[in-house]
Amino acid sequence: MDETACNHLEEALLNMGILDALVVEEQYREQVLTQAAGCEERYLFVQSYQPERSLLDVLELNDEVNNIFSNRRLTGILSNIAYADSGVVSIRKDGSYQLGIINGTITGEYEAGLLGVRARERNRLAKIAECEKRIEELSGEISKLQEKNKQLEIRKIVLQQEYNNLPDDKELRQACQKMENIIREIERIEQEKKTVGRKISILRDKLREKKESAYEIAKKLYLDCTYQAFEQAASAADEYDRQLLQLSSAHEMYLRSCQTIQTLVEQLENLEADMEQIRYDISVAERALGKYQKEWESVCEQLKLTDYDQIKDRLDDV
Repeated sequence: MDETACNHLEEALLNMGILDALVVEEQYREQVLTQAAGCEERYLFVQSYQPERSLLDVLELNDEVNNIFSNRRLTGILSNIAYADSGVVSIRKDGSYQLGIINGTITGEYEAGLLGVRARERNRLAKIAECEKRIEELSGEISKLQEKNKQLEIRKIVLQQEYNNLPDDKELRQACQKMENIIREIERIEQEKKTVGRKISILRDKLREKKESAYEIAKKLYLDCTYQAFEQAASAADEYDRQLLQLSSAHEMYLRSCQTIQTLVEQLENLEADMEQIRYDISVAERALGKYQKEWESVCEQLKLTDYDQIKDRLDDV
């Protein structure tokens, strides 16, 4: 059998569960098939079925298993498995197999390690290499453990020396008292630290609120949110307040002047109205005077036509 056929056969036996199954005598069937909680296993029993061509025709038992105790069982099992032939339990040359009603195929990529002299030698060498690698790894771990053991021995010596240098009971009590004082001081400092921490937290919250307010103000005023920018803005605001106060005073004076001017304008309008009325009265008086003047002149003309002096003397005598 060539190497490819060995690969296919071993992979098929592995997939069928035959390769790692236990070969048991028929007389122990009932005992081994008794169920035990937490245990599982596969068993091979010799059957009476004999195909025309079986694995016994293509495989040879090596010296390790070809003895009086195992030869009969193994030959019986191998003779029950048909090879390149149909049967209840059979394996074809391409590695496909039949196990009762189950039929299956293989990957074809498996490399045999148990069937064939070369395969077993290759597998043996691989196992030897793996064992050597593991031995090397374990040697490295042993070296590390030995180094660690040396360090532990050194620490053990140091600890023994420290133990020998431990102070007596009186010194220990004094040291314990100092330690208690230090612990109380640490507790006091921790308490102060918590108090300061709470104050800092409150100040941090206030500072955050101030920053948010400053950011909103800077955003509304289109300013950079920096101390210099706010300092310049505060200076400009003070100057603005000063000038606004001056402007307010000037505006108050302006309003008062406008009020005075408005009063004078109203008085002037009243005076102009009075002047207009006086002019009107003068015009009426002038018209009346002209009328009277004309009447007087008419009377004078009429009197000229009469004896005015005689009439005047008579009126004076009366």
